Amino acid sequence: MAERVLRELRYHLLLCDEAGDFCGCQAAGAAEFRTALRRALAERGLARFVKTTIMTCNQPRARGPVLVVYPDGIWYDGLTVEDIPRFLDEQILAGRPLEDKLLRRPLVTGQTAY
Repeated sequence: MAERVLRELRYHLLLCDEAGDFCGCQAAGAAEFRTALRRALAERGLARFVKTTIMTCNQPRARGPVLVVYPDGIWYDGLTVEDIPRFLDEQILAGRPLEDKLLRRPLVTGQTAY
């Protein structure tokens, strides 16, 4: 069973839901975005190919909510519920990033803020 699931899995989406003031993802509607994204994945029959996990992004001054597409290493910020259909069509189905929603300079461990 697990082997079949791993064989079908294409993307792992990491979604920030930080409740503090550091990145602002929760204040930017991360919970609503996550719920709507999971619903849209299920409705379009994509949930078995795309796993979603809550994380903390540690990206100060991000527009939020921050979303990381794994294994592609693409970081987004500022996605809204209204962006979900375009995100699914372009990023998930066609493999083309949404250029206007990319987090241009994600911080990595040990790096200081912008």
